[in-house]
Amino acid sequence: MAQLGFQTEGAPQRQNNYEVLRGTFPAQITESDTITTKSGGLGAKFTFEIIDGPHKGRKVWGFINVTNPSPTAQEIGQAELRELCEAVGMAAITDTTELEFKPLMLRCGPDKSDPERTVPKGYKPYAPGAVATAQPARAAAPPAQRAAPPPQQAGAGSRPWAR
Repeated sequence: MAQLGFQTEGAPQRQNNYEVLRGTFPAQITESDTITTKSGGLGAKFTFEIIDGPHKGRKVWGFINVTNPSPTAQEIGQAELRELCEAVGMAAITDTTELEFKPLMLRCGPDKSDPERTVPKGYKPYAPGAVATAQPARAAAPPAQRAAPPPQQAGAGSRPWAR
């Protein structure tokens, strides 16, 4: 057991100053590792760092299923890993570290299961001098306007005050 002696009084409160990134940004992988997944497959974890623009230094974490008992999950993961490898100019790798510190264009968006979390959505080759193409957060759609009911003629079946 590690001793801390910490008290919350006087300690600053944590603030979340990060909005969910949407768009394409110049980035590179700074850390990578492989893990055995809960299902017994092999997964690759990546830490991406944006290398230019207003979000320079921002980190985005990604995970790719490399092997999985589900053929669909494995196919999706291997297609994503292929896209990542091609974005950094690698036709084959034996270790995830071979992808590190090679610039690429990282497309980001919200995680489907946690919309407050930014995740990788795609990879393209890096273009020197490329500018980040951030997209503004989607605003809520305005409420639908109701169409006015057609005017009714006075007479049978009409409201008494409309006569």
